[in-house]
Amino acid sequence: MDRHYYKRVFRVFVLLLFPLAALIGAGGYFFATTQLRYVHEQIAEQERQALNRASQEIEGRLNDAAADITFLESLPRLRKLLKRPSSDNLSALADNFGVYLSANPTIAQIRWIDEQGKEELRIDVVDGKTTRVADSDLQQKIQRPYYNATMILPKGKIYISPLNLNIENEQIERPYKPMLRFAVPLFGDEGQRRGILVVNYLAKKWIDTLQKAAGPQGRQLEILNREGYWLHSLVAADEWGFALGQSTTLERKNPEAWAAISAGDSGKAWLADGLWSWQNVDPLKSVRLEFFRSTAGKDTTVVGSKDYVWRLVTHVPTGTLDAERQRILQSLTPIVVILLLCAIIVAAWVAYSQLLIERLNVSLAEKADAAMAATQAKSAFLANMSHEIRTPMNAIIGLTHLLRSDGVSVGQAERLSKIDIAAQHLLSIINDILDLSKIEAGKLMLETQDFALGAILDHVRSLISESARSKGLIVEVDGDHVPLWLRGDVTRVRQALLNFAGNAVKFTQQGTISLRANLLEEKDDKLFVRFEVQDTGIGIAPDKLAKLFHEFEQADASTTRKYGGTGLGLAITKRLASIMGGDAGADSTPGQGSVFWFTVWLGRGHGVMPPEGRPSAHAEKTLRQHHAGRRLLLTEDNAINREVATELLNGVGLDVDVAEDGCIAIEKVRNGIYDLILMDIQMPNMDGLEATQAIRLLPGWDRKPILAMTANAFDEDRVACLEVGMNDFIAKPVVPEDMYATLLKWLPTTESGQTEESASLIANTDVEAMQRADVLARLAIVPGIDVNRGLTMLRGNGEKYLKLLRLFYGGQRDTMIRVSQLLGERELVAAQQLVHALKGVSGTLGLKEIQDSTTELDALLRQADFDADQAQSLISEISQAIDRLSVVTENE
Repeated sequence: MDRHYYKRVFRVFVLLLFPLAALIGAGGYFFATTQLRYVHEQIAEQERQALNRASQEIEGRLNDAAADITFLESLPRLRKLLKRPSSDNLSALADNFGVYLSANPTIAQIRWIDEQGKEELRIDVVDGKTTRVADSDLQQKIQRPYYNATMILPKGKIYISPLNLNIENEQIERPYKPMLRFAVPLFGDEGQRRGILVVNYLAKKWIDTLQKAAGPQGRQLEILNREGYWLHSLVAADEWGFALGQSTTLERKNPEAWAAISAGDSGKAWLADGLWSWQNVDPLKSVRLEFFRSTAGKDTTVVGSKDYVWRLVTHVPTGTLDAERQRILQSLTPIVVILLLCAIIVAAWVAYSQLLIERLNVSLAEKADAAMAATQAKSAFLANMSHEIRTPMNAIIGLTHLLRSDGVSVGQAERLSKIDIAAQHLLSIINDILDLSKIEAGKLMLETQDFALGAILDHVRSLISESARSKGLIVEVDGDHVPLWLRGDVTRVRQALLNFAGNAVKFTQQGTISLRANLLEEKDDKLFVRFEVQDTGIGIAPDKLAKLFHEFEQADASTTRKYGGTGLGLAITKRLASIMGGDAGADSTPGQGSVFWFTVWLGRGHGVMPPEGRPSAHAEKTLRQHHAGRRLLLTEDNAINREVATELLNGVGLDVDVAEDGCIAIEKVRNGIYDLILMDIQMPNMDGLEATQAIRLLPGWDRKPILAMTANAFDEDRVACLEVGMNDFIAKPVVPEDMYATLLKWLPTTESGQTEESASLIANTDVEAMQRADVLARLAIVPGIDVNRGLTMLRGNGEKYLKLLRLFYGGQRDTMIRVSQLLGERELVAAQQLVHALKGVSGTLGLKEIQDSTTELDALLRQADFDADQAQSLISEISQAIDRLSVVTENE
């Protein structure tokens, strides 16, 4: 025993430790991943801020440069020189330029180039000192791009050149000296061009300033032009490839990074070699002339190459990111180890506690087993007894029915009736025992479906009406305070109500029995309903009420002897109410009567019967008043569908002729007069589409209405009907109100001599009488059958409904066997036709389970490569559902 305990304890230890370890590991991984993501985001943000600072520094430098040249252009000495050229004025201007150059260390050169392209004045910085270049060393610049671009500018324009290496005497100056040139055109007093003013800036000093402004990240700052050539690189050999005739571009060295950088003006990209960040600067858009508007002209703007862009780029290599990952993991490892040790301690403690609990539970389990054994033995005995007795009882009831059908004498019939009554009574007791055993075993399953409250109350009244009438009792029904349609287990609600109602009849000698339903509470779509049965019977003493709802208990010992019963009905009702979220009880006064009640939670349901005042009712009324006697041709190959449709159409006074296929329909149209045709689509010999095309060619039928009636409600089927000339589409199973509305839409409007009274005779129904029929009651509780739907289709004619169900059962019992054979022979079209026909007629009769399964099978067989196993499964389901309809033949 101890060894067994220790194994279980070890299992508890392992089962607890592994999830804790997995949780700690997952938590550590999540924390490390989150922390690493945070560090990466910080690095990316630092790179972005560095690029932003560098960009702002560039903009500041560009603004300063624009201010410089604007100031130099407006120097009085320059204006005086342009007005009166002389050596003195030129020397004075040279002094002004020299002073300005000394104060601006980033300026390398200031020049005045005349309108002929020759340098007239040039001030250079040599070894930190400003020097005026001798006239003999002045050069011709007429071929320089910056000269030609500036010379054509109007007054007030500032030209910015691309960043490039300095060229002297047609050669790149060595060592390399990157230059950025600002230039403006010069004009005389009368507007004549007097050349240009050029200021050269040392780009290297600008780049150094940018790196300092960017902060620590400035060490990895690189600058590229629009095409991806380096203007500044961490590798000096990569710089100025475009000027030196080299193909050193970022696109060639790292295509993936270049693709990311060239895709937008700014951003970041995590690539295999690390983090790339970039921000573009457009010099022509970065100069903000409003800062020095006081010295610039009103129309001052900056011009240059339209695609001139500097790309500021930083790169954080993978090695730097890996170092951060290692740092995070090293800091997290001790914490994970400590948590794992804690998990081991907790798991061991819980396992030890489990050992103590297991030993305590053994003694409790041994005591509980004895109590459970008694309960299980009782439940098993009740279940076995009810099942064993039910089998011979079914034979007794069935043979009694057969004997009464064979033609017997009056005495024999009376004795058989007594046998049947006794057998039914015994069967109800057996059913109660079986229900009790299911409830105690926890195997009672509730079903959910929509049902009409009025149908439940009327059904219970019909079941007790005969015995109540024999005692002179009046049975009243009141369900007006509850919504008409509910959703829940209709069988169990009816069973509970019938238990109360049956007792009321049993213990009441005169007076009234009332069946009522009241709405107590409403939450969203849930309804808390109280059902009551009130009688004027013998009543119950207060001290006896508490025992009534216990198994095998009655008010007193004499009750069983006088009235019979087992005392199970009330107990079962209470348990059913509890399962459905409610309770049960009773109030009584001896000698005056009792009120038995139970409460349940139900949902809001939806039914097919339209309430008064709906437009469909108006359509039905209008058809009777204005179209009675109209002649219609119904083309339908299925006998049941023909009879249902004929019943509905005759019910509103229409004269109906029928045709079994398209060929017969064409012949009848040739020889008869019809106001409208209802045409099925899939039929033998000739289908509805082909028949419609032929009828449209007959005299007088080019415009008369032809309406499709088919179970194929797919969009392509609707389109096909309209394409061959049909006017409208009525889907099967037919909804009467929809069909009436459609007929009203297409029948020509004329007055009819039929009166309202005669029309009402056509539509006269006896739904209440049909609901009292035993077969319909049993059909109502068969899963997958919507009796209300079927009765609605036949306008409440229960007799005809049962007739059509028997016709359906007799004609379709072997249909699925035939379908299976056809599939085995690869006769798919024939199999589809059988399934299609079954689908339409089952929907008409409210056989929802069969309709749903055949619809699914029909869709499956339409597929080119359908699943054969799934098809056989559906065939089996449909066959079983058809077999359950055998109840309709029991009373024949």
